[in-house]
Parts: sequence; C-alpha cells; structure tokens
Amino acid sequence: MVFNFSSADISMAYRQLHKIPEPEFKEFRTSEFIWDFLSKSGLKPVKCAGTGIYADIAGKPGKKKILFRADIDALPISEESGVEFASENPGYMHACGHDMHTACLLFAAKTLNDNKDKFCGTVRVLFQPAEEGSGGALPMINEGAAEGVTAAFAMHVEPLESVGTILYKDGGIMASPDDYKILIKGRGGHGAEPEKCINPITAAAKLISRYNKIKEVYFSNTQCVTTVCTVNSGTMNNIIPDTLEMTGTARSFDAETRAKLKKLLEFYAEKTAGEFGADVEFTYNELYPPTISDSLMNEVVIKSALETEGITQIKELEKGSMTGDDFAYFTQLVPSSYFKLGVGGKGNRYPLHSAKFRIDEKALMIGCRLFVNIACRYLSE
Repeated sequence: MVFNFSSADISMAYRQLHKIPEPEFKEFRTSEFIWDFLSKSGLKPVKCAGTGIYADIAGKPGKKKILFRADIDALPISEESGVEFASENPGYMHACGHDMHTACLLFAAKTLNDNKDKFCGTVRVLFQPAEEGSGGALPMINEGAAEGVTAAFAMHVEPLESVGTILYKDGGIMASPDDYKILIKGRGGHGAEPEKCINPITAAAKLISRYNKIKEVYFSNTQCVTTVCTVNSGTMNNIIPDTLEMTGTARSFDAETRAKLKKLLEFYAEKTAGEFGADVEFTYNELYPPTISDSLMNEVVIKSALETEGITQIKELEKGSMTGDDFAYFTQLVPSSYFKLGVGGKGNRYPLHSAKFRIDEKALMIGCRLFVNIACRYLSE
C-alpha cells in the first residue's frame, strides 16, 4: 500500500483541527475541513445529521462494506496543554483526541482511495458529531449512514499508554452511561428549629449513603457503578431549604444489571424521602447502550496491528471502561471492534478530558496505517 504523504502532512492537518474545537452539532469549521480534504482527495462526501459526513471508497467488486468511525466534537474545557497550536476557540478544547481520530481517518481515506485497486468491497469513512454530548451516532444511522455496512471499527486514543500500544477487549469495552436526577421536596424554615421542618439535605445525605452501598450489597461480582455528581440546595447558613436537587450517573455492561440499577436507585429515593416525610421526583435517562466488541473483529485488529509499523505491543484489557461512547449503536447493528491506541509520550501523560491533555504526534502515522491495514485485511478475508 502506497502512502502518498509524510508524517509532517498528517501532523499539519491534526494541528489545524486541534486549533478549531467545536461543541456538539456545531462542528461547522471542522466539518468544512473534512469536506474539503475528502473532496480534494477524490472522494464524494455526503452530509448527514447536520455536521456529520461520510464517504465511500469503492474497491474492486466485493460483498463486504467496512465502516470506520471518527468523532469530531470537542469539550467545554479551557486548554492548558501549552502546545503552540492550542485552541483558538475560547472555552473549548480537543481534550479527548477526536482531532487525532479525524486526522488519522482522513489520511487513511486518501490512502485507500489512492490504492482502491488493491482491495475488494467498499470502505465507508464516517465523521460523527456530538459523541461527547447528546450523541451523533444514532442520528447518522437513522439517516442511512450505516446502510449496507457489514462491520464497523472505531479507534480511541489512550494517553496513559505509550505510543505504539494497542488495547482491546472482547465483549463490553465501554459501559452504558445513563444518568438520573432526583428532586427532594421537604419543608423549609429556620435553621434553629429543624424539628418544625423537613430538611431535604438530611434526606439527601442518607440517600447518598445508601447509594454508595449499592455496588457492595447487590453487585459485588458485577462490574457497574453509580455515582452522585451534583447536589444543589439552600441559600443561607440559617435557612432550611424547601427542596434539593441531586444528579448522578449509573453505568453497566448488560441489560439485566442496567435495569436492576435503575430499579434500586428509584426504590431508595422513594424509601428515603418517605422516611423523612418528604416527597420525591425521580427521573432516569437511559443513554447509550454498552459498547460491545466482537471477538472476530478484534482478531482483525490484532492481526492488522502485528503488520503495522510502529506498533510495539498489544494488550488485552482485563475489564471494560466505565466511560461510554455512542459508537455502541454501531456495535448493535453489525460485528464491530472498538480499540484503543496509546498516544502517551514523555512528560505528557495527562488523562482524557484534562485541560493539559496532548498526544505524542508519532502516533498519528501509526493510527493511519492501522486503519488502512484493518480495511485491507477485513476486505480480503
């Protein structure tokens, strides 16, 4: 396979993307950059779900159609990475590597299109908005972006692993990231006379304690988590408030655990409020399903990685991550693989979503080559 570009070329594209981070469904400059690059590379991009884009690369006749997903949105974080090509959009930053995913897939698309006589079937490159927020995968699927696809792959950066490391896991690799909101309605009054009030803060304290024991009591051998993340109530140090609002997240890898978590969270919210004479409103939002990697598609990744220059080690993860990704919707449709690529370098191993996050740019060419090798291997088998 001929790569008609240099490492400097892909770094330049990555840096341009890094400068223009944008929020979900408002990735206008990013989408324009992708459209222009694909068009200049001889492809015919298609707009989808607002700022989403996909394009097909048709090789020699074949029945298979592989899809690669790259996410394109950024996070509401003020950048502190110190790089000279830092964000030019105040308050937003590519702190999760989506700019790298995009750059790698763009140059992989160019390479595959330049060499389309060397594989059979079709490659679809898909650039998805809103992975960090409300989710762009399902809207793209609903508009036909996965039509005819027989397998799907997504790569994600891992800044805490060295450049050249591949990580994979059969089965659940990312959890379902559900959330919940609880409104406790008490009866406010003077802080000096708590006996005349129903203090929603006291009720919330007991409820949080109960929530913290759910994993230990009900799921000691099951990977899941429930976390309270916000508690808001009160206005002054001597006023008992009428209400309290708390929010949190519940994460799991299978439908049974997911349903049981929801039931327990609601049960304890109602039980605790009742014990204090308070009323409660419980709202639970089921977001993405778990991201499930198919073992056969992981084998394609592993074999391709062994043939990819720059990859030095392949690790099987012992357990999935409790974070979520709406690539999960693709994994529900077709056999898929979600894998991770190490991008950590000396002195820059900051975690995802850190204001100091940055990648070692040596990983860019590795990611691009791996995409190309996966496509060729899958379409040749």
